[in-house]
Amino acid sequence: MKIRKRDEIAESNKWDLSSLFESDEMWESLFESIKGEIKAIGKWEGRILESDQTLLSVIEEELAMNRNLGRLYTYAKMKSDENTKDSHYQTLSSRAETLSVAAGEATSYIVPELLSAESQVIEAYIEKNEALKVYRHYLEEVMRYKPHTLSAAEERILAQAGEVMSAPYSVFNMLSNADLKFPSVQGEKGESVPLTHGSFIPLMKSNNREVRKRAFETYYEVYEGHKNTFASLVDAEVKKNVFASRAKKYASARDAALFGNNIPTAVYDRLIDAVHEALPAFYRYMKLRKHLLGVEALHMYDIYPSIIKDVEMKIDYDEAKATVLSSLEPMGEDYVSVVKKAYEERWIDVYENEGKRSGAYSFGSYDSKPYILLNYQDTLDDVFTLTHEMGHSMHSHYTRQNQ
Repeated sequence: MKIRKRDEIAESNKWDLSSLFESDEMWESLFESIKGEIKAIGKWEGRILESDQTLLSVIEEELAMNRNLGRLYTYAKMKSDENTKDSHYQTLSSRAETLSVAAGEATSYIVPELLSAESQVIEAYIEKNEALKVYRHYLEEVMRYKPHTLSAAEERILAQAGEVMSAPYSVFNMLSNADLKFPSVQGEKGESVPLTHGSFIPLMKSNNREVRKRAFETYYEVYEGHKNTFASLVDAEVKKNVFASRAKKYASARDAALFGNNIPTAVYDRLIDAVHEALPAFYRYMKLRKHLLGVEALHMYDIYPSIIKDVEMKIDYDEAKATVLSSLEPMGEDYVSVVKKAYEERWIDVYENEGKRSGAYSFGSYDSKPYILLNYQDTLDDVFTLTHEMGHSMHSHYTRQNQ
């Protein structure tokens, strides 16, 4: 078994990003254009509340700039995820982040100025200008942040720090996906199997316990060799979140994380309570798993294999696509037709390749297709992942179509 290089995978199984940019040169052209937009948006500083028309103008200019930034970053990030070892697209992704920070700094005056107004003034502008009614929810959300918004000068400083504050995740991503090197392990038939993020779970599903144990211990020995670095990254991420929450006057980092989606902390706590309430059933299942596998002690590498003997489910990608389509028929003809379009228009990057980002996601911008990254390995879990991520992408598709 060999991990393929990117150019060894059929084009039909790669996402098509040409609807974002047909070339890197077009990306560079928009990059330069956005720099001009960032410079121009400063002209509204101190003037946002002059009239309903100035309020509308600054909102529309900021949103247009952010849409362009979304396209720019989406392309660079997804090209980088195709092969995290590709320094060219790493650079493009980094430049897009830097430009986003610059945009955040240039527009950092907007929210403080809006919050300086009485809510009745904003409401009067909305009632006077029909075009502003589209942005009522946006403006209400801005007002919701009033207790956590600082002065324009302080917001500008925090915006400038954005790139530095993203460093823990950026370093983790490069270390885990580009720099970690895993050795090969012996498979079920004595063959040499390259150990990767993508092959790890299929190896964990092996019916041969020794294969599972070797793969598990080898995989985590590599992480063990970098445990101090990973621990430092977690420490830095925690400190970043604590700093940001305190600077913005939240009660805690947890409160800050939930505030953006307007989720009460009681909901978070109830979810944890629900997990604890269900633990007895989970423990009974683990006891049953131990019994059916016939092992004296259940280890982490015993969690994945089937507890039903002589059952092997290998599901190729074409079968997975058909299964997902069939399962979604209750959603209606329109829904199913869009999923078919996702297959045909290559919204999905299907297989693992050398250097590809691990895991799976649904991603995109307001003006892009709602793309899906997979590392498909022919397992039932991979079918579940396909339909899970497709659900996110369908949500994005209908949201962009209707809003």
